[in-house]
Amino acid sequence: MVQNVEEPQARARKTHISAVVIAMLNKLPLPDKLVKNKEIEQKNQERRLKSLNHSLDPQMYPAAGSPEASLITLVSEDLEELRKPSVFDRFKSLLTNDWFSSLSDEMAKKRSDASVEKRHMVLSGRMQAAERAVGVPFSVNFSQVRILEKTDISHPLPIHFFTNKNLRYITENLGTLPLIKANPLDDSSKPTRILDVAKICAERFGPELSISCAEWTEAAKNYRIFQVDRDEDGPDGNYAVWLKQHLAFFENLEDRIKSFRAWLPLEIELRLKYRTVAEPFVNGIYYVEYMQRRATFTLEQRFLEHHRSPRPQSQGANSFTPRRGQTFPSTSICSPSTSTTPATSRFHPFPSGNRKSQLPPCCLLCSGRGHAADTHASDKGPATFPNGARTWACICNGRLSTSSGRSICIHYNIRGGSSCSHGDSPDQALHVCSFCGSTSHHAFAWHCRSRPSA
Repeated sequence: MVQNVEEPQARARKTHISAVVIAMLNKLPLPDKLVKNKEIEQKNQERRLKSLNHSLDPQMYPAAGSPEASLITLVSEDLEELRKPSVFDRFKSLLTNDWFSSLSDEMAKKRSDASVEKRHMVLSGRMQAAERAVGVPFSVNFSQVRILEKTDISHPLPIHFFTNKNLRYITENLGTLPLIKANPLDDSSKPTRILDVAKICAERFGPELSISCAEWTEAAKNYRIFQVDRDEDGPDGNYAVWLKQHLAFFENLEDRIKSFRAWLPLEIELRLKYRTVAEPFVNGIYYVEYMQRRATFTLEQRFLEHHRSPRPQSQGANSFTPRRGQTFPSTSICSPSTSTTPATSRFHPFPSGNRKSQLPPCCLLCSGRGHAADTHASDKGPATFPNGARTWACICNGRLSTSSGRSICIHYNIRGGSSCSHGDSPDQALHVCSFCGSTSHHAFAWHCRSRPSA
């Protein structure tokens, strides 16, 4: 007698339910496939957990999980696209766990194999090690330093981050650079971690206004490459074209080295302004702005030089030598006598007194003894404290300023807030410590630095 054998029922499809649906799934762009697969993976995990709970305690969990759904198939073109480092970094959060592990291991193996092969080629003589040549610019693959792009989106990167020296420091110390959390750009995204630009400037690179003309020229070339690579429209995009014209204007100035301190704040101001107001480049407007800044800077420098010039020494602290034949009338404050004899016979200078000699001045920029802050205006490099660290403030257009160009109140830093009445409005000098930037004390309170000895 032949027994009837029940054939197993075919599993009901949940993803590829029909030929029409399969065709639609295949036409989906790669990002949409990844999003859909991520949703399916999460639901499958819930089904597995439900089945596990049912197996462990059927009474508490009487219903088992339904069969798992299949994922959307990624064709070879999709996988080749995901193997690109830039695409993988962009979509790795959307990959399923299996695909993420598989692609990560594959890419790590390729990097390892390439490194070993390159080393073998150098050791075997098939490839010569690169020689350093004077004048050859330092090159960096910005796609491998994604933290720069993430930071520039939320916080504009200062241009001196792109000098060869600073780029080399960033690439060699990626794992130890200080980071901060940045607010999400939209409601759907999570906060991201970016470079702590203020801390890096304070501890390592110094203020943006402290760089030299040669450093700016070097950094401008790397900065242009970095921004053009990020432009979605490439070198012909609006921002790429504007940035090329903007930087070329300052690079081609006839007296750009001599007037560097005059136009550097203008270059920074216009570059940051374009992030909020994308105005087209107009050479005439740039030239007028530049001539105004240069004229103002020249007048300020002449004023400083006039006040720094040594004054002729007199014979005594309070002595006076009259011109030959000069006489004083009876109302002279020097003598009550009514005679008209020459002043030299009856002029008595005031006594010099016995006050103690005053200490040499103390610099509000570097805390050093024996000079004033304005003497740093002629420095070729950034100012430093006596211990070698870069100063928090800088001299910009002859003024004591922050790295962003805001003036710092000198009276406040000498005597504290009680000596100043202008307040701290945006158009006035800041009431911050010129040594550390704190608003809780002034510089000569000596809270953040040690008072220099006499």
